[in-house]
Amino acid sequence: MTALRRPDGTTSSSRRVMEKVIYDFYSELFDSHVHLPPCHLREDGYVIPSVLPSEIRHAIKSVKSRTAPGPDRKTNIWRIYRQLL
Repeated sequence: MTALRRPDGTTSSSRRVMEKVIYDFYSELFDSHVHLPPCHLREDGYVIPSVLPSEIRHAIKSVKSRTAPGPDRKTNIWRIYRQLL
């Protein structure tokens, strides 16, 4: 690595400055807290999913037919799943 952009937008090629930027970045990254949706665990140990089956059915049924795969990489295979639902 020959240079590194600092948070203020300036670029530095000083090894000491690059080490500090990297240290600060990863210190902040791993010190931050991630807010995840709550996971509800029932007494029988079953984990209630964050996505409901009805939401999955709706997503599959809303896909247009005869379309080429796009950036989401979905294909027309959804028709098979639609019949199962």
